[in-house]
Amino acid sequence: MLIPLNSTELDTILEWRNQSEVRLYSFNDQLISKQEHYRWWQDIKNDLSKRWMIYVLDGQNAGVVNYYNIKDQEEAFWGFYFSDKFEGYEKLKLWFKLEKEAISYAFETLKLLKLKCEVFRDNKAALIMHKRIGYQEIDTYQHDKGEVVVLEIQKSRVKKNG
Repeated sequence: MLIPLNSTELDTILEWRNQSEVRLYSFNDQLISKQEHYRWWQDIKNDLSKRWMIYVLDGQNAGVVNYYNIKDQEEAFWGFYFSDKFEGYEKLKLWFKLEKEAISYAFETLKLLKLKCEVFRDNKAALIMHKRIGYQEIDTYQHDKGEVVVLEIQKSRVKKNG
């Protein structure tokens, strides 16, 4: 289940965001201070082009999903990261559930027609998972940290039993 992020979860998601594995595949790979994090929250909490959600699994906060560059009833980009409580196969199962929930929320709640994501080319696991779900590569570009692949899934092409 996805629920809107609120200020009570800020310290928890800062810990998750600052995990080395999360930073490795983030555009901003620097450690984020509490002050920066709280300033970020003030900047984005009422921004209609962004939506930050907590992924709740079995009553526990398990990850973060963010939608950005939301174009009403058209498209958005999204990203995610997990709680530090999950490892190995358990994390893979969580990833699959989270991704399906994020896509469902985008198409059913946000009423989008397309959902996009950006993945570093060397993040092989993310590329495989996104493509397994039904994403198609639509573009690439160069970032300071390496080549970025832009993927897209269209509402009309979502795998129903993926």
